[in-house]
Amino acid sequence: LVKFGARVRSLAESVPFLHNFRFPVDHLALRGEYDRLKDRRDPEGRRRANGVYFLRKLVQDASHHPDGRRSDKFLRATIDSVHLRAGRPGSVLSEELRYDVLDLLGSLTRYLAGPGAKERILGRLGAWRDRLADQAALYRALLGGGGGEGGLVAGRVGAKEDLRSFVRERLAGTYRFWGAEPERLRALFVLSTILAGEVGSLDFPDGTYRRDVAQVVVNRRRMREYAEPGGGPLFGELRADGGPDPGGFPWLNVLFGEGEFSFTWFFITGNVRIYCPDMSPAGRRLRRENLRIALDVLRRPDDAFRAVRYFSRVSMLGRVSMDSLWTGHRAVPEREGSEVPDPEAVLRLIDRGRHTYLYRFANPSGRAFKAVSAGGREYAVPLDGRRDVRAHRDPHLFRFFVPAPPAPLFP
Repeated sequence: LVKFGARVRSLAESVPFLHNFRFPVDHLALRGEYDRLKDRRDPEGRRRANGVYFLRKLVQDASHHPDGRRSDKFLRATIDSVHLRAGRPGSVLSEELRYDVLDLLGSLTRYLAGPGAKERILGRLGAWRDRLADQAALYRALLGGGGGEGGLVAGRVGAKEDLRSFVRERLAGTYRFWGAEPERLRALFVLSTILAGEVGSLDFPDGTYRRDVAQVVVNRRRMREYAEPGGGPLFGELRADGGPDPGGFPWLNVLFGEGEFSFTWFFITGNVRIYCPDMSPAGRRLRRENLRIALDVLRRPDDAFRAVRYFSRVSMLGRVSMDSLWTGHRAVPEREGSEVPDPEAVLRLIDRGRHTYLYRFANPSGRAFKAVSAGGREYAVPLDGRRDVRAHRDPHLFRFFVPAPPAPLFP
């Protein structure tokens, strides 16, 4: 295992053009430091939070595709984290490292292979160099007293405020519209919108993760921390316009609580789907599925599943795990998926050795399973001798958390 770790670190070190400043960057430490400071309002706290934010912009920068849209930020951050994890001692290969190394190998192959790869990479690096030179010139001008009113900074700040104001107006209008509808329709709107923004079609058509996320939303609806209106600008505008008290709309408050769902932020393009739903054939199909799941969860909620938070490690920069940062919560033990239609076929593959063992886990009831890959799919196979093979839930896609200690729910 020590030799394996050394080889993984050597691989990460062999692509210096994919390293950022201060390689390897500890993205979890930076995230934790910023989260600890971001809500402070005293001058020293704001100064330190801004310092961490600026440092993250420096060490988490990346090159872009010539079309300006696709960045290699996630690839660079994954290289950082794999290098750090591979250097930590351990008696067994962690599931996180196994998963990330395999993904990194595939990503590097796609990035480095193909005709014209060298020229493409050099073009990206050259464009990045020019962009950094422009940014450095701007910062020097700011330090020297330049870039004042009417300059680039003022223009960008103005554009940012215009976008923020536009999105807030659309969100407020959406809140008022659904506030005038029956509560059951509000619940369906909130649930289907969150499922589309947080999960999308990732688990189509079975809806495994969407059902869990829908239950999280139902649980939040029953907790005052999430169901009561917050103090952000949106709720300030709603209170100021003389309309109904936002305190009477817990479903809407769960959706619009500031910072609770990333797709609601004004700078995230996904917020447009809150007030402008996707009417494409794929969007309509997903919405029908989400409404079916939402209705099912509302009719038959799983009260034993008390999770109120989750994160997707594969979507986190640097593939970080939030466990150590969410100190007021504990992770829900991994669970198996639904029973597969032909478990005997899977067991025959395993008996013939045509599978790859991944790891073992115990579900919330303590029942033990081994996760295996066979025939191009992953399964959870019980270790108690029973033959009810289950689908494997990918713990890197969604991991759920409950309050510690459990928080009381209200109807």
